[in-house]
Amino acid sequence: MNSVYLIYFWRFLLLALLQVLVLMNMPLGQINIYIYPLAILFLPLEIPVMLLMLIGFCYGLCIDLCYNSAGLHASALVTLALVKNWLAFKLSPRADFDIGKTINKNLYGIVWFLKFALIMLAIHIVWVITLEEFGFGLAWLLRVILSFVLSAILWIIYQFIFNPK
Repeated sequence: MNSVYLIYFWRFLLLALLQVLVLMNMPLGQINIYIYPLAILFLPLEIPVMLLMLIGFCYGLCIDLCYNSAGLHASALVTLALVKNWLAFKLSPRADFDIGKTINKNLYGIVWFLKFALIMLAIHIVWVITLEEFGFGLAWLLRVILSFVLSAILWIIYQFIFNPK
């Protein structure tokens, strides 16, 4: 097995375990912290969208099994996979990306990465919480904002721990 694929496998596994063993059991009431979507964000941009959606679906189903949520996280990851490459190209300062490079703060800088990652995080959180609550309101907005802020802090910490350069 190629060492690059092994790294992606371990990243998927680490993020899934962190999500279901630690973050899922945190006593925050209705506030959820999501780290598992980072696995999809860090996949290379040259992966075809359909394959990326399939990977997101399978990974999301694994998360759904632990959350007992019947496809909620799978649908959110499929949505992220669908918009990931498009958004990366729309936000990129150049028209091309280096083949084999993953999206991180070292690709185009921390500002570009934060813009990209936080938009993707917002899409994910709005998708999941809207489908969970099946409506909008003040409780929905508060839950989206708090989940977004806590998840964003964790995403930034993760980025600096695992990509320190």
